Amino acid sequence: ELSRMEAYFASVGAILAQLEELKGLVSEGARFESAKAAEKDRFSGNSLHFLEEERFRKMFAKRYPLLRDQLISKIGIWEADNAGTFIYRGAAVRERLVGMRD
Repeated sequence: ELSRMEAYFASVGAILAQLEELKGLVSEGARFESAKAAEKDRFSGNSLHFLEEERFRKMFAKRYPLLRDQLISKIGIWEADNAGTFIYRGAAVRERLVGMRD
């Protein structure tokens, strides 16, 4: 039983790490957007902050779909290998990620 559980944790380790990375990126994006929206002097003064915002948004727009699609692929492979649905905190993760893509 112990070896079975160790094998299970080894099989989901990479998926969970990438899922945490995706969640961190989304949290960082939400935090960035709310901080920028709350700035009172956002539209006055030096325009360098607009370049910073645009740089962050471009990075997010590039990384998020890539991470999401890699995660969908990894989970699909895991589900095929294990003949089951990958459930994380009560939710079928792959279906939710595919829904976000569409």
